[in-house]
Amino acid sequence: FLKAELTESAGALRAEGPGFSFAVPEAMRGALEALPGRKVEVGVRPAALRANADDTGSRLDAEVLFSEYVGALSVLGC
Repeated sequence: FLKAELTESAGALRAEGPGFSFAVPEAMRGALEALPGRKVEVGVRPAALRANADDTGSRLDAEVLFSEYVGALSVLGC
């Protein structure tokens, strides 16, 4: 779990904390939009993370400690 604060910027609800910032998914926005400034804990499923460049401004800083091939996948330990 990551400790975060909900912020609102340019009409987007975001979860921000030390080393990360990402947009709150639309499916969850309705339940959380009345809580900007509220401290929350965010659960992130590692399988849902994707390394890509997009325009959401999302980031998650991590240090890779090891890399292991498992079939066609690479598993990173951070």
